[in-house]
Amino acid sequence: MSTQDQELIPKSVLLRLLKDPFERLTDLQFWNGQLPPDFLMELPLPVDAKIIGTIVRYQGRSSEVILDAPQSQRQIHEFYANVLPASGWTLSEQEPPSPGFQTTTPGGFEYPTIYCHSEQQRSLTLEADQNGDDPTDIRLRLDLDFSACATRAEIAQSRTWNQEFYFPMPSLTLPENVQISQSRLERGGDKNNITLLSSAQINTTKSQEPLFCDYAEQLVNAGWSHQHKVTIEQSISSFWLIKDVQGNAWQGMFKLTQIEGQPNEYAASLLIWQ
Repeated sequence: MSTQDQELIPKSVLLRLLKDPFERLTDLQFWNGQLPPDFLMELPLPVDAKIIGTIVRYQGRSSEVILDAPQSQRQIHEFYANVLPASGWTLSEQEPPSPGFQTTTPGGFEYPTIYCHSEQQRSLTLEADQNGDDPTDIRLRLDLDFSACATRAEIAQSRTWNQEFYFPMPSLTLPENVQISQSRLERGGDKNNITLLSSAQINTTKSQEPLFCDYAEQLVNAGWSHQHKVTIEQSISSFWLIKDVQGNAWQGMFKLTQIEGQPNEYAASLLIWQ
């Protein structure tokens, strides 16, 4: 059997590979290199984008379009953010950032972007994956229901509650050239004596002082006032103060310690108490 013959997958086999576990084969279609003729929206395409194929599921209620495009991941997201609103699509309710150390870059695309069409009760999910010099792999899933948008709204509401529960713990976004392998967020005490702790294990090529300054700047931007700083061997501890709208004073201690024997590893923590 030639290599070319091995690459020709029978349609019946392809559909089996694409089928969800509880999906019937009769509910599944694959359109090679094109959109279905009855596709239910005018889909804008980036310049020089190539349609790899379209997977239609559940008797047409869900369709996933696969594209290759020369643009970057960010450019793809910016393209759809610019063109979709003209057709009535709006970005789903955004989740507020979680309190404490964040493990992803603000404005990053680690999670799908969901657009909602409230008039037509539809959702459009966008994912773009960039790998080296390969074309950007784009997945656009059109669902003829509003469940994805409703779920995102529920998550946003729960995140808002989370922010209130851990107030006044700020959201500490990921600085450039920094990765976090582990993070925790805890609350202790009672309503009159609340203690909050966010901790993280950090990997970075930055030295300790610039890394400390990255997070200290975020605390200042969140309204915290720096009191003083103490450096002991491989550890920097800084002390902070903030008042809430009721005039209650909160104290904080941000600590950054280089892990012994690991020049690029740091243990970071932010402890807050009344």
